[in-house]
Amino acid sequence: MVLDGGKDEATVRARTRELLGERKADVLFGYVGEEAVSAAVREPELKDGSVALVAPLAGRETPDVPPHNVFYARPGYEAEVRQMIDHFRALQITRFVVVRSGRESDAWVEQLVAKILAEYDLPAPGVRVLSNGQGGDQGDVKAVQELHGQAVVVAADTVPAAEFIKRYLPRDPGTMMVGLSLMNHRVMFELLGPQLAHGVMIMQVVPNPAVVETPAIREHQLAMRTYRDEPPSHLTLEGFLAAKALVEEIRRAGNTPGREAIAVSLRRNGRVDVGGIVVDFTPSGRLRSPYVDIAMIRRDGSLLQ
Repeated sequence: MVLDGGKDEATVRARTRELLGERKADVLFGYVGEEAVSAAVREPELKDGSVALVAPLAGRETPDVPPHNVFYARPGYEAEVRQMIDHFRALQITRFVVVRSGRESDAWVEQLVAKILAEYDLPAPGVRVLSNGQGGDQGDVKAVQELHGQAVVVAADTVPAAEFIKRYLPRDPGTMMVGLSLMNHRVMFELLGPQLAHGVMIMQVVPNPAVVETPAIREHQLAMRTYRDEPPSHLTLEGFLAAKALVEEIRRAGNTPGREAIAVSLRRNGRVDVGGIVVDFTPSGRLRSPYVDIAMIRRDGSLLQ
């Protein structure tokens, strides 16, 4: 069963309560954002660990979430930021600016960039918090220019990130712009157009869905052709892999698995090979994923990874 969780905490909690109570769900899957995870785990079944919340699209563990109740299938923001900085260091790029929204999760990205740069004895990043929720204004553009960054890390949802980039790049076209993996590159391309979108970089946490290197990617492409009227993407592949791993964990939980059996299976097994790609639900899996990579938007809207 599928419910729209809404955008505010009260709605997320109400939908979660409906799933756990009236709908008798044995497992929760695919919540979006740190705020949604934090709201969901306040329910008694999540607090005591009798129900698992699996594969939320969130880059940061929220402080009030018990780690044994939530099973992430994607690397955390720390792995993404570290790979990003390593990539730019190899290009002799050492001056970073973080442009972010006012959300707590995006402030966390700023802290991670500062932490990892300090580990490498590199200058602290310049920081600009967007003055509104719609991608900032020309004052933000001017302020970021004055920070003289070689690479600008944009920590915001796709639409405000695209609106900021649309304002900024015409003023400073040589700057490298990079976002984290939860950004939708197709929406970014549509909002920016081929000229501005070309060269914008987005972190990715799964292999390239267009390159058939494993049985899992081949199966994903077939499923997209069969059931969806859209091409495969990194986000559709991520969801596909997480869903296959969850089904395998349910199978391992026994012939008639219930809530607690599924949660125990996830804690006991942790790692699932879903066809040449390993989904790692263990806490350490968020840091050791081999698939954190950086991709660049081409002029035709595809990604070069």
